[in-house]
Amino acid sequence: MITSQRRRAEALELVERLVADNLVVIKTPSEDEVAQWHKVVDFAKRHNLIPDGHHIKKTRQWNRDRDLHIRLHKGSHTNAKRDTSDRPPVPVPDSLRSPHPVVGELGDDQGRLVMPRELRRRCLLVLQELATEATRRGHKITARPVSEQHHYYGYGARSDGPRTPAATAKSISSSAASATRSRSRSY
Repeated sequence: MITSQRRRAEALELVERLVADNLVVIKTPSEDEVAQWHKVVDFAKRHNLIPDGHHIKKTRQWNRDRDLHIRLHKGSHTNAKRDTSDRPPVPVPDSLRSPHPVVGELGDDQGRLVMPRELRRRCLLVLQELATEATRRGHKITARPVSEQHHYYGYGARSDGPRTPAATAKSISSSAASATRSRSRSY
């Protein structure tokens, strides 16, 4: 039997089993068997053998035998390309006038969106238009607190004191000295 015909038969059989049970479990598969099942699933996807409104996911389990689970899920796959032809493109403004409060707050915080000035300006313009369009579609845009660890301070001031090259060098040398002392102790 030719490989494509054999693969089609295997894919059709797999899809029939999935439609009936939603789950096919391959117990203790070898790496070659896993590769073969991946090919069968990919063939079914590529040749549209999967029922409309469904998608297949294959998952290697973390149990002792590393079983392979193949499931039939309702809905489109999260990575599937969506039809956006009915939506008009969202234009990006040339300047940031009367920004959304969240975008304005983000623009005022120099510790966030740390990038070259022109790129930061473009980023804020895109965020402004996203906020405007989301609001127009009925979504609510709110500010959320951001942990200090997500702020960039470079060599400027930070919450735990100034971070200058001299302070950094002093910190490194004092930690190296304490590490040397702790290594020389015997217990």
